[in-house]
This record gives sequence, C-alpha cells and structure tokens, in this order.
Amino acid sequence: MRVIFSLILTLCLFTSLAQTSERIDSLEGVLSGEPPPVDTAKVTILNELCAAYKGTDQDKAIEYGKAALELAGAISDYEGMASSMNNIGTIYKDLGSYDKALDNYQRSILIYKQLGDQLGMARVYSNIGVNYGMQADYESALKNYIKSLKLKEEILAKGEDNSIKQGLANTLNNIGLAYRQQGKLDKALAEYEKALKINTELREADPANLINKQETAQTYNNIGVIHFYKEEYKDAIGYYIMAKLIREEIGDQRLIAQSINNIGGVYFYLENYEKATESFYKAYQILKEVDDKKGMIGCLLNIGEIYSIKKYYDKAIDYTNQALAIAR
Repeated sequence: MRVIFSLILTLCLFTSLAQTSERIDSLEGVLSGEPPPVDTAKVTILNELCAAYKGTDQDKAIEYGKAALELAGAISDYEGMASSMNNIGTIYKDLGSYDKALDNYQRSILIYKQLGDQLGMARVYSNIGVNYGMQADYESALKNYIKSLKLKEEILAKGEDNSIKQGLANTLNNIGLAYRQQGKLDKALAEYEKALKINTELREADPANLINKQETAQTYNNIGVIHFYKEEYKDAIGYYIMAKLIREEIGDQRLIAQSINNIGGVYFYLENYEKATESFYKAYQILKEVDDKKGMIGCLLNIGEIYSIKKYYDKAIDYTNQALAIAR
C-alpha cells in the first residue's frame, strides 16, 4: 500500500458554498426583477450565473451559458459571446468532454483576438492549458500557459495592475505544474519560486487580500511538493508548514487538513512514524468535522499503512476497515 497524500498541485480559487448560494440568489433576483435588465446587462448576469453554478449544478450552468451566448449573438455583444464560450468550455472541461471544451475555447479566443482583448485571450489560453493538462498532454498545456504568460506580461508592461500580477503568479504556478508533470523538477521549482516572489510582494502590499492568501499558500505547497519529490524532506516540511499557517489565517479547514496530511507524509518517509500518525489523525479529525469522506478515507489508510509497517496487524486491519466502511 502507498501512503495517500493531499498534494494540491494546481492553483485554485476557493469560494464557500454559502457565498455561492447567496450570489446565485442575488443574480437570479435581478434577472427576474422589475424592471427587467437591459439586454447587455442580462448577458452579463447570465454569464455570471453560468460561472456561479459551475461547481454545484453543471446542467444549470450550461443552460445559463447557452442562454447568454444566444442573447449575446442576437444583440452582437461580442464580448458577451466570448465570455459565454469560455464559461461553457470550462464546464465541458470539468465534465471530461475535452473536445467540446477546446472547440468553445478556440471560438472564444477568435472573438477576443478580434476585440483586441489581451486579458480575455490570456484567461482562455490558461483554460486551454488546463484542458490539455487534464488529458496528460503536458507539452500542449505548457505551450498555452506560456501564451497566457506572455499576454499578461504585455499588459503589465503598459502599467502596474495587482490583479494582473496575481494572474501572472497563477500562470507561473501552472507552468510549474506542467514541468513537474513532465518530471522536470528544477524547472518547475524555478517557476514556483517566481510565483512566490510575486505573491509575497502582493501580500506585503495588501495583507488582507483573500485571493492572494489562498494563492500564496498554494505556491508554498507547490514548492513543498517539489522538495518532497527531490527527497529534500526537511525543506518540504518547511514549505508545507508555511502553507498551513496561511490556510489557518483563512480558516479553510479542508486545506488545513491537507497541509497537515502532507506534513504527515513527509514524516512517514523520514520513518518518524509517531509524528506521521499524529499528523494523519489530526487531519482525519478536521476532515471528519467538515464531512470530507474522501479525505477521511485517505488519512485512515495512511494510519493503517503505518501500523502494518510496525507489524501491528490488528490495528492496521481496523483502520483499513474504518476506511472501507466510509467508502461504502
């Protein structure tokens, strides 16, 4: 059995379900309210609803995305069309319909090019990179991430913009991921360190910025992953701890648990089984509180593996059975 880690390798933005539900209620209220929104505003609202539903109800998300696309086409709202296609592409990506996703992304890119919208293009190229990455075509993913990076650098050359800088750090993390997936650990580390430098600068400028906190923690985690794969375990623990501290500031229990689980994984490979078990159990308790069954199973299996190595077979079987009971 292999120890199961929560190695979060890609940069993600996290929004609570409560916040998403409130946003959906607000947008749907505007959409159905009196007076009804004008057509261009309605396209924006439909696109925002599409984006809001992506993580909770993909059928509903596609419905809103297609409604936005249809209306945008009818009123020649090209920016709205491009945004709709990008949103629809992302839903198909998440559903594993990669060809449909790519088709929508490519059509979105064509419109953004005609509009001269570099930021829109940059965002779609990043999404295309993710689409290829999910198919394990890491070279194509890398090419699209680099296109996104260059566009963001061109935008920044015209003037400072912290939101664009944050996007640049995001893209550097994605480039690092593509290199890591190709086994190019030193190149991955170099990209992650560039991302960390930008995230640290932004954090100093605005310590309360939630998105920056999330992405800075993610970058520390990514660097920890590289050190872990290079068997530089003490360095890995240091970066995982940094990620954990920022995640504790945010209060995201799942990500705190994942950091603790990763720390436990390093202790496992250092053969410090007492600290590894302590970390895995602590992560399990947090995940139990938030009812993250998949994470709970991983932690229990990790503990079971340690007891198996120590030849406490009854305990190993007990923890494995606990994991199986949750999986049923």
